Amino acid sequence: LLKKSGCCRLHVGVESLDENILRYMKKGITLEQIKNFFKICNEFKLDTVPYFIIGFPNETKEYRESFYKNILKLKSTYIYINILCPLPKTEYYQSLLKEGIYKEDFWEDFIRNPKKDFKIPLPRDPKLQDELRALADSIHRRFFLRPNFVLKEFIRSLPYPHMLFLKIKIAILLLIKTIFLRPRYAR
Repeated sequence: LLKKSGCCRLHVGVESLDENILRYMKKGITLEQIKNFFKICNEFKLDTVPYFIIGFPNETKEYRESFYKNILKLKSTYIYINILCPLPKTEYYQSLLKEGIYKEDFWEDFIRNPKKDFKIPLPRDPKLQDELRALADSIHRRFFLRPNFVLKEFIRSLPYPHMLFLKIKIAILLLIKTIFLRPRYAR
């Protein structure tokens, strides 16, 4: 019915491809349901954009090492990867306060005294933050620069020259940003 009504792309917050992390998040879905969702979308030729988060406290090195391979198995059209950030009033943020990782409530302080360019301190070692950023950059680069992906996007964009130009520009920026302008994080 979605396809018949004109739907052509679904953006979905998958967050993780690890059962333990899905439970930690209280996501309410299973890995099997995620796989089935993408199978159905591919069957009906609906484009998909799954959003993922890396950097959970219970995330393993093995999970991160197999993450790209597992993303490809979904056969999504596009992907987007974020690094877990402690947002106010979330269980994750509250756990950082409760466990003493954060000695003060930075979000409460910000609400009382807003500061331009506020950035919450990292809840993890800066080296791990750099590794997570490098992983996200690497996966984005590998996913979007696969020859099969590039060819499909080129063909898809041919009737729309302005979109073709924009996609080429984005690809160049992706390369520059993820290879040459990679930020380094500090506490």
